[in-house]
Amino acid sequence: LREESHGLLNGIPVSWVGMWRAATGVPMEQDRNGVQPPGLSEWMDKEELERLDLPATSVEEPLVIRADDRGTAIAVDLGKEITGHVEIDVECPEGTVIDLCPTEDLKNGRPWCFRKNGEYSRRYISRSGRQTWRCFGFDGIRYIYAVVRGPNGNVVLNRLGAWLRQANLPIRATFECSDPVINRIWEITCHSVRVGSQEVHVDCPTREQTSAWGDHIWSGLWAGYMTGDFSALRHLILSIEQVQMRDGQLPCYAFASDHDMSPVHEQLPLYDYSLIAVWGLWVYLLATGDKDLAARIVPACDMVLDWYRKQVGPTGLVELDGDAMWKKHHGQLFIDHPGLGWHNVPYPGLDRRGINTPLNCFFIQALDSQASVLDALGHTDRAQSLRSEATLVRTAAGKLFFQPEEDVYADGYFEGKPLERVSQQANAMAVIAGVCPPDRAARVLTRILDPHDPKLCRCGTYFWTYLADALCMSGMHSTMLQEVVRLWNEMAEKGATTWWETFAGDELDSLCHIWSCVPGYLLLAEILGVKPAEPGFARVAIRPRFDLVPHACGSVQLPNGTVSVRWDPLSAREVELAVTLKGPAEGIVTLPPGWVTGRDHGTGLPIQPDRTTHIVAMAPPARQALGPP
Repeated sequence: LREESHGLLNGIPVSWVGMWRAATGVPMEQDRNGVQPPGLSEWMDKEELERLDLPATSVEEPLVIRADDRGTAIAVDLGKEITGHVEIDVECPEGTVIDLCPTEDLKNGRPWCFRKNGEYSRRYISRSGRQTWRCFGFDGIRYIYAVVRGPNGNVVLNRLGAWLRQANLPIRATFECSDPVINRIWEITCHSVRVGSQEVHVDCPTREQTSAWGDHIWSGLWAGYMTGDFSALRHLILSIEQVQMRDGQLPCYAFASDHDMSPVHEQLPLYDYSLIAVWGLWVYLLATGDKDLAARIVPACDMVLDWYRKQVGPTGLVELDGDAMWKKHHGQLFIDHPGLGWHNVPYPGLDRRGINTPLNCFFIQALDSQASVLDALGHTDRAQSLRSEATLVRTAAGKLFFQPEEDVYADGYFEGKPLERVSQQANAMAVIAGVCPPDRAARVLTRILDPHDPKLCRCGTYFWTYLADALCMSGMHSTMLQEVVRLWNEMAEKGATTWWETFAGDELDSLCHIWSCVPGYLLLAEILGVKPAEPGFARVAIRPRFDLVPHACGSVQLPNGTVSVRWDPLSAREVELAVTLKGPAEGIVTLPPGWVTGRDHGTGLPIQPDRTTHIVAMAPPARQALGPP
């Protein structure tokens, strides 16, 4: 591994996993009875190995593999997951067969080659002499497994490793606080974003290796916060008009043809994801101020909305039955993993039958987002019409889905009655879309966070993007931080070096999914409190939460500058806050609820560009000490 010298990856030593005597060969053709043998990865998992002593040499030195009638297998641990191209530098006789497999995990002490039935192995057949070969495709890699097949002559393995592959977008944002657990979550998030940032954002570096709307609208926003570069999000938004189907729908993936190698226009949609793409145009415009691209994409988003308008029934809601559509192979209502059977979850799944609550909330968000874009472009009449349409859908959704006896929103409405299933997903979206009134939101969110309710469907890593947002919208930042730190720290304690696809991290998960990187964004946008008050950060809203973390400092790269925030306790009830704005934007600081300073008259504290502003804030009288309650 050549990112740094001396076998180090970001300071983590590469180490041996093991060395084994392997089988004499691998049948790659049908046998005489016409039986097709396993693929190479499956074979490498199944073949019997005899463990040998580890090499006496270090991983930095060439390894000599002596002539043998049987094969020799070795495996190395890169110390953390990366994205890269496996490479060997080897000196050997002509015709030497070397099987290579990059893997994310170990099983029974050896690399797990056929994990989730993926074919990741390659076979290299050598010429004579010293030679270097690098795999054409990239992989997500924690371990590299190499088998020199016997019978073989003397082989000198000069190098076995990987060439790092990631976008040239260094993490420029910073965050550090007084809690080492939060700091570790920040560091793993930064590394996960690097691994998931290729020429486009990829859902994972192992399987699909492509972009999906629901995953990468958000990862594009988060990466923009962390690097100051929103080009990955721009590229994704631009692709809406390139891949849009004739009827206005969008295929699941932006840059791939995934269903039986069919043309991109024959891909099946994920019905919620198409609406997130419309939402994403406003996310992009708010972050960058790029009105030219927004104006270009508005017509494509209009076509998406028109498709859903055709699904509105007598209830005034989108009456698309996701469960029925999937059974007809017309498309998928995803929402989140629980209930689909794709991953292991230890709680009930979402109920997707009938008129769906989250889908209608996404429709409301898409209408409101398109209205915000049109407002920014000066089309106020059209914007008002869309907002009126969203209000009608919002009112109808509140009447149909709310269950007053439980003070929650059901997953949907089916065969004349509300569904019995209650999920965090449906209720989080009800809060975000305004279906749940603000004065009810805290009660609803507290109810769905009940850790003892066995009937509750809970969010996976992806849908915490929305649940965290709902909590912050409702002033429940303390609960958000506590839950996010608890859940992501459990992954870290189990050995995650990049964030997993779900909280389980089992054999059905990829072990690096950029959609799980919301904690980094939350630390910058909700704890440091840096958000755009106007499109393109023309004005910056800064709402630091020093009531939750006693000490913190960090910075966010804006499209037009940098904002740095730092606070330190002066006493049990006093904090000194320092805010620095570099660039043309002005800022406004809003203190946490109840905190005061002599200069704050309830409208926020103005921050001028290109200077550091110091503020001493005092806690509410009832507060005894800094830190989470």
